[in-house]
Amino acid sequence: MLELLSSIPELIASIGAHPYAIVALGILSTIGVFLAKHFLSRIGDDIYGWIKSRIFRRKSKEPLPVQTSAQETDSSGEFKPFDVETSLGKYHASELIGRGEMSALYAAETNNGKKVLIKIALQAGDNDLLQNEARMLKLLLEGGTTYNKHLPEYFDQFRTARGNVGLVLGKVEGFDLRAVRERYPDGIPQEHIIWIFRRTLAVAGHAHSLGIIHGNIEPSHILVSPPDHNVFLIDWGYSVYRPNETSQGFRVINEQFSPPEVAERKSPIPSSDLYSIGKCMIYLLGGNVQTDAMPGHVDERIQRFIKFFTRPSALQRAQDAWQMYAKLDDLREEVFGPHKFREFKM
Repeated sequence: MLELLSSIPELIASIGAHPYAIVALGILSTIGVFLAKHFLSRIGDDIYGWIKSRIFRRKSKEPLPVQTSAQETDSSGEFKPFDVETSLGKYHASELIGRGEMSALYAAETNNGKKVLIKIALQAGDNDLLQNEARMLKLLLEGGTTYNKHLPEYFDQFRTARGNVGLVLGKVEGFDLRAVRERYPDGIPQEHIIWIFRRTLAVAGHAHSLGIIHGNIEPSHILVSPPDHNVFLIDWGYSVYRPNETSQGFRVINEQFSPPEVAERKSPIPSSDLYSIGKCMIYLLGGNVQTDAMPGHVDERIQRFIKFFTRPSALQRAQDAWQMYAKLDDLREEVFGPHKFREFKM
């Protein structure tokens, strides 16, 4: 291409006396400009792709310390206490408290007695999800904002002797929405949906302001603390960061709580999380998440507000968590009058 461009002066000189010299020169110039633009565009795309892959898709260069103590299970597969030591601290896991699809959870404490949670990938193939959760929590917790109270603390990460990534997180005290629904099979009293809804929107709005889409909000990932009416949003392993820039897509689909754009493999957007939050509120009120039908005792204004979140079209449903947070304040006063603390029992 460069040779073609360098030959243009010679061509101009050779055709200068020709009656159609001006026409030919114009054609050559047009071709030259087109080729140059195409060439530079390809170079630009290659450079941009290389930079993006290095910034957004590179593996962490931070070495993960290796757990050198006993494995978390013995030869019979039974749990036995184990220790983890990293450059940042020492942790003793005393109890297996649950197993999910990708990780096991252990009650643990630091060497100074602080209660923590250890989360270890069941398979090395899921390491990237736990590392992604660590990255997202660091971003979410950075700066010590007021929204940190709605998130699990992040302390440390490590790698087991089997090569599986583990995280050390703050212990979250509360009940997930599935446990709440078990306690209230016909749905919680509607006055309590407001504070749970508001605090869930607050942490979602904080994440969205940082360019983070949770991507997998469902009842197991929302925890409520009855004494102080706090709400936690947990399990950020499937979250995506600035999808318009990184081209990251949804990592998981939940048939009952994921919006249609997940199955359609469209780009994650904030309203995707809002759809899932709306479905969780329907579930919590004792409703049918497939049809969006809610019990008759739920005020029609509350039902209408929630259904705005669960419209199939991403462009026709609620878009902004903070706007909905403000509208929910107005709705609470309209339906229940001046705000007052109402005890929630579990």
